[in-house]
Amino acid sequence: MSQPDRDVLYGLIQQFLDEQLERSPALRQLARHLATLTLERIEELEGVAPAESKPAPKAPPRQVIQPNAVAPLRIGDIQVEVPVIGDEKSVTAAREAALSQPGQSSEDDDYLERTSRARAIDLPRVATRCRLKAESCRHQILRQDQERDTPEESESRQRMNDLIAQAKGIPDCFLWMFFRKGLPTGNEQLEVIARCYEAMAQAAELCQAMQPLDQWRDEDEVREALQLLSTTSSALRVALEDTWLTQPDIDQDEVHQWLKLVTSEYRYHVRKHMQLNDPADPQIDMPIAATRAEKLLSDIQNQEARREQAKRSLKKALYHAQKVRDAAESPFGEEPPSHDCEKVNEAVEALVEIAPPELNAMLRQIAAAVERDMFPDGLEAHAQLAAAWNQLDKLASTGSQNGSEPRERAWSDDVLRVRGLLRGGQLVMIGGEPRREAIDRIVDAFQVEAVAWPELSEHGTAEPMRAPIAHPDTKLVAILIKLTGHEHAERARDFAKQASVPIVHMPAGYNPEQIAAEVLKQVSGQLQSA
Repeated sequence: MSQPDRDVLYGLIQQFLDEQLERSPALRQLARHLATLTLERIEELEGVAPAESKPAPKAPPRQVIQPNAVAPLRIGDIQVEVPVIGDEKSVTAAREAALSQPGQSSEDDDYLERTSRARAIDLPRVATRCRLKAESCRHQILRQDQERDTPEESESRQRMNDLIAQAKGIPDCFLWMFFRKGLPTGNEQLEVIARCYEAMAQAAELCQAMQPLDQWRDEDEVREALQLLSTTSSALRVALEDTWLTQPDIDQDEVHQWLKLVTSEYRYHVRKHMQLNDPADPQIDMPIAATRAEKLLSDIQNQEARREQAKRSLKKALYHAQKVRDAAESPFGEEPPSHDCEKVNEAVEALVEIAPPELNAMLRQIAAAVERDMFPDGLEAHAQLAAAWNQLDKLASTGSQNGSEPRERAWSDDVLRVRGLLRGGQLVMIGGEPRREAIDRIVDAFQVEAVAWPELSEHGTAEPMRAPIAHPDTKLVAILIKLTGHEHAERARDFAKQASVPIVHMPAGYNPEQIAAEVLKQVSGQLQSA
């Protein structure tokens, strides 16, 4: 082996040892003991006499120290005096400790600190850093394929410096791909990492667009957005495992901490990729999640754009309608200005196309400000307003934003599997109060013909659930444990046993994703055999 090759080998070994020793205290302690044993063995082999052991010094005679003060000790409501040994400073500290109120445990302190850090996480900043890192990954691919000391390489180096300068202006933004500590990351892997960064940025922006999450119009959309963020975060973590990084990427780590806080506080169920033993595949799961996040975010942004456009049209209509009213109420008998009537009509026609249901109340203001007889024949402003109002009512009833069909929900593979087991049958819900929107989601998810949800009073009879459970089309009974009394739950089990219908116990919520997860866990075998 040539000397340059030896130098490279020694350097890599030294770097490997440095990294491993830095990461593991146990390894450092083991290395220290091995070194000591090795030196002792070398001394034995070379005939070096071990150093003479010195006798241990005798312990000084034990002195009896008398207490020189007392301090209060409180046990419940009782306070006693206990002797304290030490100087004046020690006595003062003991008395202050006795009088102070007990604080929180270190475990509580750690939890509060973690929660505080999670609340401070800024999703838009995470998205900004991720997009910058994605761009940097792709620029590093370009640099790795360039020859050194060429005009192209000099230009790309300047671009790299610009990206690093941009990162320095963003808190906690480190472009690790430009700093090599070990073997360089391959081009293909860098491209995968870049796509993972972009996907997580998209999912983070989606969750941010739904803030505050507990007030968003559709809980299923919130759950889907959180699942997309969990999937993209896990895929990024997996993709980074093959790099020289020895610490978690700050953006991937912050997203995971934010998800843990939000799902705990709002009780949202994220089914996949929240645990280390359930990783997402950067090649399979990530592209699907990225496409879905992009679609949802685009829908929200388009709705917001239509809302802003509708507000502008509304403002224009209100302005010209007021001018028409002023002319009609003038004591000089002025004719309604045709120009303003035309502008009102134009604004109304625009609102018919773009206004979301949330603007219904504002449209009422236009209807109140404009009367039919204030407009010349042929303009029919009031009729236009009435048509707009009817159209908006129709859109509100269908849940559509612009006259198109309501968007199709993207159900998970678990829901689709359970759909195959329940399709065309009836599902019986036991516990709580029937909710129309929940029933609609269950019907849509599992394509059942009906959801029977008998109303039960706390101490009333269980008979209302007997008939739906015994119905020949009933394929499943779901008992909502937290919303069902013990006696009703027992009676539901009896009725289901008599009708040979599988039972699934729902420990928490009852959205379709949770129902599917519990069905597959508890009764999938029974349903398949049936």
